[in-house]
Amino acid sequence: MGVFCSEVPFNNTFARIQTVIHRRMHSNLKHVLQPLLTSHDPDQVSHEISNLIDGFWIRASVSNDETDSAEAMTYMENYLQRLGIERP
Repeated sequence: MGVFCSEVPFNNTFARIQTVIHRRMHSNLKHVLQPLLTSHDPDQVSHEISNLIDGFWIRASVSNDETDSAEAMTYMENYLQRLGIERP
């Protein structure tokens, strides 16, 4: 993931793929979040979650530490709880 992301600014094919990935993720997140969010903008929250996910992947690709998916889920759940969204 790290090499792919670092090449996006220099490779048109990678840039197009990344654009599709981000648009699809944003659309899917926004669709799921819309009924759950009453006091927050689903568009903004979907971008924030997408950025968190990207950050987890990038950190995992460049870190020597063992990145644990459970730890990433805890961070994401904490973020959602601050928005008032509880895990079903």
